[in-house]
Formats: sequence, structure tokens, C-alpha cells
Amino acid sequence: MSIDWNAAREAYKRDGAVHIPGLLNGEQLAAALEAWEWSLANPTKMNAPRLKRDGTPLFYADSFNRRVLDGYRDMLETSPIPEACARLWGTELVWFIYEQVFLKEGGDTGRTPWHQDGSYIPMDGEDNATAWITFDPLSKSDSL
Repeated sequence: MSIDWNAAREAYKRDGAVHIPGLLNGEQLAAALEAWEWSLANPTKMNAPRLKRDGTPLFYADSFNRRVLDGYRDMLETSPIPEACARLWGTELVWFIYEQVFLKEGGDTGRTPWHQDGSYIPMDGEDNATAWITFDPLSKSDSL
């Protein structure tokens, strides 16, 4: 896979988002899915009650699991995402702050409208990124 990092950097600066298709290979995507599944199996105490299934489509969101590295360390250490962020920012250091997971079942859970995550991330600065990974095939109109 060849990525034009100059074009990606400019798109990121201009648009606040950049699409990097194929950044994760099959093994890396499987590791990300395994980390996401760890989150579902280990919900935070505050959100655990919301993960109950009652036969209707479920919308579930969770983040800031204090044991996140138990389920994410291996994936994070082999992921190309930190290097991609470093290239987009033109820096060497990249820090993982927290995970945020969503489970949206069925078609009745509603779309999340376009938004910038920076309005609620508890930090400031130019070099912040959210890596959005979907595990289901989506049409372009349903994607970021």
C-alpha cells in the first residue's frame, strides 16, 4: 500500500479528517476487532447496565475503561495508527489517551451526524486524532 503522506497531511489540516484506506491490514483489523470485543466483554461499571439485550436493536457506547491496556496493549503496539498520526502531525511522539467503543445494531439505532470530536475531548492542541474503524461493510454515504 502506498500512501501519499503529503496529500494526507494537507487533507487533515484542511478538513480536520483524512481517509486512509487500507491502513490496517487483515491481521491488524482482526486485532482491533479483538480489542473492541474485549471492551464489550469488560464494560465500565457505569455503562455495563446499558449492554443488556432485550431483543431490540442495541445502541451502546463506552469509554475510559481503567483496564483498557489489558485488552488493547497488543493491538496498540502493532498498529500503524500511531505512525500515521506522527506522519500527519510531523512529530515523533504519539500518546494513546483512551478508547471509545460503539455498538449499533439494526437499522433503528439512528445515524450519528457529522461532528468534530474535538469539542468533547479533554485536551487542546492541533495534534489530536480519533481513529474511526468500522468492522462492518458500509456504503460511502454511511461512512465518515
